[in-house]
Amino acid sequence: MAKKYKRPAEWRHVRWTHTQVLAFDPALANTGWACVTFHSAFATPVIVARGTFTTAPEDGSTVGILGSLERGDLIYSFTDSLISQFEGVTIVHEVPVNQANATFVRKVEGGPVSAMAVRAAARNNGHVPEPIEVQTWKKCLCNDGHATKEAVAVALGEVFPGLGRSNEHVRDALGCALGWMIKAERWSEHATS
Repeated sequence: MAKKYKRPAEWRHVRWTHTQVLAFDPALANTGWACVTFHSAFATPVIVARGTFTTAPEDGSTVGILGSLERGDLIYSFTDSLISQFEGVTIVHEVPVNQANATFVRKVEGGPVSAMAVRAAARNNGHVPEPIEVQTWKKCLCNDGHATKEAVAVALGEVFPGLGRSNEHVRDALGCALGWMIKAERWSEHATS
């Protein structure tokens, strides 16, 4: 039987196991990333850095699988360089959704190619990458494995007051970081008196 993950009742009462997470939402076109420090002394995690890496086919003429592989090379190079800037981090990445039957997907190979680029860069830097499924981190963050982008934005605003504007790729990376911390049971909830 699958384990049921549930978000904390109140984020302000969460105490984390001290951890720094570098999380990725890998995709061929836009890879979101965020480095978050979870402190044991207080509930609000700290966003150390965040951003989005965008790729396009190198010369615009390479299409199909070869174009996807070239973009995967770019993602690997960027991710490898980024990971080398952070010491003592846990690398977390979203697992690609099986898109074989989705009608809106232009490149079925995009998810696996981009995820493998992130995983290879993590291993190149001596890390064992931690995968997390989108439904799992959404369940941990929103209590709904199929939460909308708007619901994710609202939930992240509760955890990170003053988050401000972030694109969906960065928000998904932040969701991966939080979801992994909950899934890995690196937190506890304390009521205040």
